[in-house]
Amino acid sequence: MSFDIKRIAELANLSLNKEEEQTVAKNMVEILQFVNTITSLDLAHREASISSYKMDTVLREDEIGNTLSSEELAINAPKLDNSSIIVPQVIQR
Repeated sequence: MSFDIKRIAELANLSLNKEEEQTVAKNMVEILQFVNTITSLDLAHREASISSYKMDTVLREDEIGNTLSSEELAINAPKLDNSSIIVPQVIQR
């Protein structure tokens, strides 16, 4: 199994030192090995499902309800630019 741990960390916006890179790489190998064992299972006789619980999906009709006006929304906004709410940047590169 081969993958570029530095590239994966970069894509995930993570800064890893050498020790952390080795730990993450080891964990990824273990995860991929586990997933590989799942692919070897014979599931032809199994019905596909998205949940382990047998229940019908409960849907409701969309209904238009009371909404806040732009002015009411702006009361708690940290900063406004015309009708847009400006918030502090939380992810920095």
